[in-house]
Amino acid sequence: MKRKLFQVIGTLLACMGVMMLTASQRLSPHFDARPAIAAMTRRGIINDRASWQTICTQTDNGRQITSVTQLSRLLQRANRHSFAVSNIKQVEHHQLPRLVTDHRLKLINVPGFFSQRRAIQKQYW
Repeated sequence: MKRKLFQVIGTLLACMGVMMLTASQRLSPHFDARPAIAAMTRRGIINDRASWQTICTQTDNGRQITSVTQLSRLLQRANRHSFAVSNIKQVEHHQLPRLVTDHRLKLINVPGFFSQRRAIQKQYW
């Protein structure tokens, strides 16, 4: 009896977990991937144009895309360096350049950088 009860509870918890995961991948009905698809089509570096046109056709130019995860996957199929994020802070990178002296040789490390905040951009420059 206890074993059966634990199996039922376990199954219910697993189903709830799957439902929560699925719900977290969805956005509001106002999610619109069309601007991202249009920008990629106009200005993106696309590795395989024919494949990208197929993706655009299958998704009705982004109208059928319902989540950031799905949009990101499609953008990466066009170019592996492209992706979508739900918040710009996920891709901000603020490592500043630094100067290191090694045996009278001065080395400047200039790391990759991305931020839309003007104050941080000025500090980096």
